[in-house]
Amino acid sequence: MYQAAPLSAFLSATCQEKHPPPALDPQFNCPRHAANDADGQSLAARSLLTASLLRDVSPSRLSIRVADTVGQRREASVLVSKMYGWRGYRTEGAETTARPEVRSARNDASPTGVTLIAFLGQRLVGTLTVGVDSPAGLACSELYPDEVARLRAEGARICEFTRLAVDGAEHSTQLLAMMFHVAFIYARQLRGGTDLLVEVNPRHAAFYRRMLDFSQLGPERVCSRVNAPAVLLGLKLEHAEQQIARFGGHDEIARGVRSLYPLGFRPEEIARIASRLGAAA
Repeated sequence: MYQAAPLSAFLSATCQEKHPPPALDPQFNCPRHAANDADGQSLAARSLLTASLLRDVSPSRLSIRVADTVGQRREASVLVSKMYGWRGYRTEGAETTARPEVRSARNDASPTGVTLIAFLGQRLVGTLTVGVDSPAGLACSELYPDEVARLRAEGARICEFTRLAVDGAEHSTQLLAMMFHVAFIYARQLRGGTDLLVEVNPRHAAFYRRMLDFSQLGPERVCSRVNAPAVLLGLKLEHAEQQIARFGGHDEIARGVRSLYPLGFRPEEIARIASRLGAAA
């Protein structure tokens, strides 16, 4: 099994963002709830009602999609290799998280999961893969077999986030929040996940603890496939679900609470995203 590089290789720029990015629906590239139009009508309501009519892409519009073609998954892998190589990681271990013999035609990156791709206009700017525990195993079980085995013994339904790559700092905080929330929806609502695991560079572990409430589950070790240090972090998806329900959609308090959860989606948006994600994945 190939090992994904530490997940947070590209998060250092997120705390430097100066201007709040636009809030956008991730499936149909339509404006979300952060503003009103000239007539005073909520863009949230209009975007949800007319999403199917808003498929043209503007240069400043963020969107998140499922990589459901070979070409899209190849683009995601190229972005991962590019960004990991730029950070000095070996890139052969970042190409995929599953052995060739267990990869599915549906999703090369994860036989039991999904790869998300993020666009700014028509430019690919981010990717994140969600894996679900299966006989094919998890990427993190290679470096942390005991920790993963312990969760399995407790009856946990484990999911993992791997192969995160973000190209540039523009809109990075909003982009990360959108990708993570869509990935949470897939892991929790569509796959019934109870526990989320990530391997991150130790330098970025504090970001995950502070912004998403992760806790450290495993000691620092060296990921030999990418020649970089990593620590194992875990998050109860029930807790994430509660935080999203409490804070999601309240962009105005995001900076005050130093958390990504307020940049998440509102309940009515989550239901629509889950439906579209289920159809696409």
